[in-house]
Amino acid sequence: MAMTLFQAIHQYWSEAAALSALLPAARVTTGPSADPSLPRAVVYPKSDRLVTQANDGTSVRAVAVQILVFDRDFDDAVNIVEEVKNAFNGATFDLDYGDSVIDTVQSDGSAKQQTDGVWQWTLEFKFTVQHG
Repeated sequence: MAMTLFQAIHQYWSEAAALSALLPAARVTTGPSADPSLPRAVVYPKSDRLVTQANDGTSVRAVAVQILVFDRDFDDAVNIVEEVKNAFNGATFDLDYGDSVIDTVQSDGSAKQQTDGVWQWTLEFKFTVQHG
């Protein structure tokens, strides 16, 4: 089934058994969520840039996506973050209109404890998307 990049991320998450066992895809949103339940994850678009374009109309784009993981327990958050890395590093999948993700690499990451005690992990992934 073809889909957008963000639909594909959710689908891929739901099919990653070890990751879904720690944090089900139903608790992953695209953009802000009003749901205070923990753990949870939020997927944000960060940037989208053209890498190359061929005369035949095909192109390659680098799409940066942030995945934020929230949990009150530090060790549980670390386990979720490690499974996100394991699931998405090197991931490939099909998208709409014959497009496809041909590579995925984690490019950055950080962690901080918010004032309410919740741990927030920020992971950035670069999705290489081939169009056409």
